Amino acid sequence: HYKRKEAGVQRILKIVPTDESSYLFLTYPIDVSFSHPDYIAVALFAEYVGQLEGPFWKQIRGPGFAYSYSLFNSPATGSIVFYLGRATNASKAYLVAKETIDGIVKLSELDNTQIETAKGALAYNFIEKYETPSSSAHTNITNLHRGLPLNHDTVVLTQIVNITPAELLDACRKYYQPLFTASASVIVCCPDNKKDEICRDMEGIGLKIGVVDDVEGYIKSLDQ
Repeated sequence: HYKRKEAGVQRILKIVPTDESSYLFLTYPIDVSFSHPDYIAVALFAEYVGQLEGPFWKQIRGPGFAYSYSLFNSPATGSIVFYLGRATNASKAYLVAKETIDGIVKLSELDNTQIETAKGALAYNFIEKYETPSSSAHTNITNLHRGLPLNHDTVVLTQIVNITPAELLDACRKYYQPLFTASASVIVCCPDNKKDEICRDMEGIGLKIGVVDDVEGYIKSLDQ
């Protein structure tokens, strides 16, 4: 997580000569803490769009643009993150992810069966934290450190069950669509033979990326 300069965002590309795959990190600042009213809608939409046979799986993993991807809210850093790993075509994977999110907003409809599948997966993520006495104790201590009540996860499970498609669409429109705009920060690591293609594709949608050899030094320079 790095500091912005004025109102701008950082878009940098690092050449990785020993790896034939590309990696992309996309971040956008949001303030959705564990106790925020939109926390579950944000988490559930990410589960919905990223699940097996879900929208991202079909558009990114299916065609082979990238072999791993993730979309998640990070309350600790105050941002949402989109990640592509082992990408054969990072710019194309980014473009289809953007088209998927924009398409969901435009059509304003979600698959009810996939919503229920996502609800089950997200609920299990909370339930499994209480499988053993030690994991239960650890979860309770973590919740206390986060300033959450002891019944937080019980309340969350009820929220997961009761959440509506309209609330998920609102979360997509409010939080995830801005992630795929020029307001987001981008870091791409790629082999040299992919540099020109990625820069050209990204610039075509308004994301001009600068090539940086020393990422660590570049980030440190932002604090000066």
